Amino acid sequence: MTKKKSKSLFHRLAHFHIKMASFLLIFYLMLGMLIDPRFLAYDFRQKYFALASSSNITVSLRVMGEPEKPILIAEAGWENGVNFIDLSWNETEDTETYDIYRNAFPLITGITENSYRDTNIEKNTFYDYKVLAKGPLGTTFSDEIHIFSGDYEIYKEPFCQINTIANKTFTGTPKITERLPIFSGTTNIANALIEIKISGEKNINATTLANSNGYWSFYVPEKLDYGTYHILISAIDPENSLVFAQTNRSFEIIKEEEEKKTVSTEKPLKETTVSPITSTPTEKNIPEKLTEEPKIILEKDSFQILVSIENKNKQLYADDYLIVNTKIIPSLSDFENKAILLRYTVLDEKNNSVLDFSENSLLTKTIQKKIYISNLVPAGKYKIIVRANNDNRLIIGEDFFEVREYYLINIGSLHISLTQIMQSISWIIFLLFLFILFFLLMLVLEKYLSSQARRQITEYFLAQRGFLGKRKEVQK
Repeated sequence: MTKKKSKSLFHRLAHFHIKMASFLLIFYLMLGMLIDPRFLAYDFRQKYFALASSSNITVSLRVMGEPEKPILIAEAGWENGVNFIDLSWNETEDTETYDIYRNAFPLITGITENSYRDTNIEKNTFYDYKVLAKGPLGTTFSDEIHIFSGDYEIYKEPFCQINTIANKTFTGTPKITERLPIFSGTTNIANALIEIKISGEKNINATTLANSNGYWSFYVPEKLDYGTYHILISAIDPENSLVFAQTNRSFEIIKEEEEKKTVSTEKPLKETTVSPITSTPTEKNIPEKLTEEPKIILEKDSFQILVSIENKNKQLYADDYLIVNTKIIPSLSDFENKAILLRYTVLDEKNNSVLDFSENSLLTKTIQKKIYISNLVPAGKYKIIVRANNDNRLIIGEDFFEVREYYLINIGSLHISLTQIMQSISWIIFLLFLFILFFLLMLVLEKYLSSQARRQITEYFLAQRGFLGKRKEVQK
């Protein structure tokens, strides 16, 4: 009878464990789906993206991993009237390209060398640098290094350059297969307005913004046709539109099968840098003779779209409205007070679409639009793209904003967000699983010891304790 009760208790506890484990697992999955339906698959996507997106299998004798940690060295100097900070680092294994960050923002991306000279600096200023090594299986940051620029008085002539096309450096006229290319570059005009004109099989006018380091990037949101294109970049000082620099480049989009057969024999095309500034190194103002605003990229048959985020500090919380001001500059007065179809697209840092819709608007100088950002949008940095078509020309404007983590508890210095609560719940569930497993192991051990004890009871043992009458024939 006791054995049957013990067995029944064991079965009940086992059933309870299975039910509790199933309930906790379903509860965690349902809570995750309720908060953000995408986060459950995020880890799998990150781990197996490279394998799933490639049809080529490379056999190597060495097992690849994440890039090694770069060891960064920085040295400040002055040469020919120019301040600079030289950066260098060791070549790391499993690395394809390097990105350089200055004061936590990108300075330049996609370089293949292991050194860089930063001339876009101010005197008597501290800068923080770190290098990001990027490889097929991950990324690795170097330690951050802190350096002082010095006190040399220098003059910086405005410049603008294109560093990468389709995430690759280039010489001559690059041939690419990516029909949605990303262009990136640098300028020494902090927070510059970047105006982009692409002409060819498809024409594009676009505007974007450089960051405080002068780094800029532009993602073409609609596929370009195969053929040859010419891109003109203008970097304009946001405080004085007469201070600007331009650069241009030709590129060609080809089919993937043509890329293997094509061997470029063209001579390198030197980038051109144009600036109206002719002042001496000690002058900081614009010369008086330059009184007319230069024509940069606009043509008479096109529009220009300027987009600005009106939220404070360009930040907002999820479950709130993004306020977007779109300033449309028509070159012909005949277009005023007529309807125009605007397409709004919100992209994350990896250029994945988060929100996309179109709306007819009255063509006035400024159009304000409130866009609802749902609570399913995770915290991070995003950009809003506004585009329209003018005949055969695509007109694009964009600006950047940040979705901040909403704090459920915000008391003084105590900030607890929803993500932190989710992480805490996952730890609690994990600890509960460990406790239940430990409890079952102890139960199994107790059952085993009890059965062993029952097998070791002998007639002599029972007689010694008075459970049986003493008989002479009882042997030890």
